[in-house]
Amino acid sequence: MSSFESIEDLEKRLASSLQITLPEGHELSWGERLGLLLHRNWARWQSQDKKGIVLLIDLDGSAPQKQRLNEIFNNFKEFAWRIERCLKELQFFKDNSRRLRVVIAARCLIDLPLDRTFPKLTLSPFNWEVIQDTATKYLKPIEMTSESLALLAAHLLYLTGGHPGGIAEALKVYRGGGYTVNLFLNSYGNQLWEKNLKKCRDQIRESLTKENNHLYESIEKLSIFPIINSSCILKEAVQRFNLPFSDDSFKLNTELTKTSIFTREKTIIKDGMTRRLLVIGLLRESSPESFQELCKQAAEICLKYIHELKSKNDSAVAGTWSMQYFFQSLQQHAGFINCGTNSLAYRQELRKTFFDQTVEETLGIFCNTDREQTHEFLSTLKSEVEHDWKFQFLVNYYLHNDEYNDTPYRDLIQKLDEAIQNN
Repeated sequence: MSSFESIEDLEKRLASSLQITLPEGHELSWGERLGLLLHRNWARWQSQDKKGIVLLIDLDGSAPQKQRLNEIFNNFKEFAWRIERCLKELQFFKDNSRRLRVVIAARCLIDLPLDRTFPKLTLSPFNWEVIQDTATKYLKPIEMTSESLALLAAHLLYLTGGHPGGIAEALKVYRGGGYTVNLFLNSYGNQLWEKNLKKCRDQIRESLTKENNHLYESIEKLSIFPIINSSCILKEAVQRFNLPFSDDSFKLNTELTKTSIFTREKTIIKDGMTRRLLVIGLLRESSPESFQELCKQAAEICLKYIHELKSKNDSAVAGTWSMQYFFQSLQQHAGFINCGTNSLAYRQELRKTFFDQTVEETLGIFCNTDREQTHEFLSTLKSEVEHDWKFQFLVNYYLHNDEYNDTPYRDLIQKLDEAIQNN
């Protein structure tokens, strides 16, 4: 739905999506018209083994003015309430209230006052398991091997960042195209970005530029950090990345708090999907070498911060940032891990370097401190790794052989366990 559309337009489009026709005349108000049609058709749908009704409304494009946004949202609430009132005359919906759901999606809704909102669901990327399950069901007619499905799901997560629309479009193309998995990765990746994901990224850029036209470059580059909850990290990144606020990182911090996507909790961007789209765009619209240099700088920032934390005896936080150091050490190779016939050899060499150098050297940072500090450092690092599926996927994808599986992740956990046992 565009912010310029009326609630009546929305009702017509929902009816069309459900392949039902709204009654003529004006004796019923909006919401009641659709509610009546859902009431009339439910018995037929239920006989077709339908389990309920979900109305998904995506408020597309850039955010409308706040007054218009409040008006739209108040209409949404009234609209949903009128439909619910019609359906609750049916015993099925009276007994199963959650079988009617109205889901409203839009980035511009995140700043609405709490008293105006339905329960909130945070936007987050689809993980590998969800994508694999979806691909398995949707591509069943092709009768692919489980190994090919696993690799395809991994490529889709890598290419889309877990974006539902991008995944759906890619699966449709794959089923109709007669591709092999690796041919699909190489031939369709750019098309997926240009025709689908770039539009989503551009909407983010438009929204952020509207809020403050000096901020977009900073937010885009800082998006390579999954977390950035330290003023030390922010200050160092601003200087190294030559951001517009390089003379005053505190001013950047102040400006960020005025935007709709900033949070002080754990990351510079509130939802993981927005961050991933910015990173994908940054990689695709710059050279692999310049993206690598940016991530290499980020890795150095993380490593420097870990040593500062060690000097302050803050071993737990150092464990958290060690995972971020691992993350940047791998992410810097994003532009090279799928490059032609040498990609497997590249990943195998990267795997050796990661385990033999990056991991070993990081585990040794606290080796000359007391056992309690070392244990806290290693235990925190292991806990961070075990509870972050995005990092687990990164390790498995960047270090996989011909088949995609979780062997690289399990190897990392084994190394951490050995370090803890030998402490």
